[in-house]
Amino acid sequence: MLPKKNRADKKAIEKIFKEGRFINSSSLTLKFLNNVHTRYGHARVSFIVPKTVEKKATRRNLLRRKGYLILKKYWNKIPNDFIGAIKKIPKKTRMMYVHAFQSLMFNRTVLELIISEKVNYKKVQYQHGFFAFPLKTMKNLKLPIIGFGTEFRNKKIKEISSKILEEEEIKLRDFIVRGMPELASEGDERNMFVNAEDINFKTEKDELNNNKKKCIISFKLPKGSYATIVIKKIFG
Repeated sequence: MLPKKNRADKKAIEKIFKEGRFINSSSLTLKFLNNVHTRYGHARVSFIVPKTVEKKATRRNLLRRKGYLILKKYWNKIPNDFIGAIKKIPKKTRMMYVHAFQSLMFNRTVLELIISEKVNYKKVQYQHGFFAFPLKTMKNLKLPIIGFGTEFRNKKIKEISSKILEEEEIKLRDFIVRGMPELASEGDERNMFVNAEDINFKTEKDELNNNKKKCIISFKLPKGSYATIVIKKIFG
């Protein structure tokens, strides 16, 4: 048998059945949850033999014990410190994932606000959908960079952000990462629109592509803004 510390308790089993994912084969169905180990500090598993497989309890228990014995041979090869493994990634890189999701939330909120105003806009596709650039001036609102400390002062923005968070299955408290407190993000605010200033561009012969020209463009943006969005608006 596996040591008791490596066998899932009732609460862990309930969580696996409620939130777990399936792996199916012709002779086995396995349901698992990647992070079920985290609150214990080591990986935990449980073999459950249903009555549809064996009606007698003694036989079901025997099958469970055999399952544990088989797994025990390979237990040391199963990684159980997933947080430690993730921490091998540099902090700046890990924070980039947090910031990337916050940017996605911001972009989707902007999109929903523009669409809700029923104004004409320029649509530019990207990997998560499309950007909408309004063709007439709109009110410039302060939008949240979502984090655990976010407080919504605008009802409409709260409704839009809450809907997106629900779709992504994310809660504000998820921005407090207990196993990695250095990744916690309180959140911030940013203007919905910014002005690109001192825009200059010129065209030259493209040395990498025959018979084509390249455009060299320069401009200034406020801190925290993304030049890639300006390029998408101009050339998209």
